[in-house]
Amino acid sequence: MSNKNPKAKRLADAYRLRYAEALNVMREDSDLAEELAEELEISRAEATRRIEEQYAAARQRADERGVSFRTALAEIRSEQSLNIQFEALAKAAPSVEEMLREEIPALCQRLTGEMIEVPGEDDLYVPGLKFSEVELPRDVVDEISIHNIDLDLDTLVWNRADVYEGDTHVGTAEVRAQVTLDGFMFKHDTYGEHDVEVWIFDWNDQMSYVGFVREVVLEFEVTVRPGMAIDNIEFSAATDGVRR
Repeated sequence: MSNKNPKAKRLADAYRLRYAEALNVMREDSDLAEELAEELEISRAEATRRIEEQYAAARQRADERGVSFRTALAEIRSEQSLNIQFEALAKAAPSVEEMLREEIPALCQRLTGEMIEVPGEDDLYVPGLKFSEVELPRDVVDEISIHNIDLDLDTLVWNRADVYEGDTHVGTAEVRAQVTLDGFMFKHDTYGEHDVEVWIFDWNDQMSYVGFVREVVLEFEVTVRPGMAIDNIEFSAATDGVRR
């Protein structure tokens, strides 16, 4: 009965190797498969399959150039190592969408307390966040501002517009959200028909502190280097997000 390793024997027969050479290749590739699986976050079986795919090319190169199988195999792996490194880097680098999922909630947190723009001319205009396409009770609620933003990040969409030198991408990101807004309302107006909730009726002698909710789509202007960093992100506008 033969004491030879069956897998090493099959490798030797398939690629015309001495048994000792095939056994050494197997031992080296066992360690390599473990390293490759960890580096690319793939299974050990998939790593072994990728490694064994190189054998045929190594045999052909060895025959064409008159070098040993192991020399040819080492050359092929050296040439492919950069591709493996790039693949590992691409796998590790976050996508633009993943980076936006981190940045947008942080930005929205900073928007809490910010006033909503009041359109108008001259002294009637009040600067603030652009919500002009969202129906707001401006006729009865003053000093409307952001109280809370509840994002639906599953609806996040990245729209790339331009690419500049240095692989800098410029575009917009959109995400649906439920925005709670607050403001102040004359007490006598709180008795009318409206969708405003009174939070503190006696805010002062004349006013009540109130709040209301709107379904919106938030839009952001983004400058990003994919896989590296978001260089700049700013709130652009909110539009009506009611599903009809």
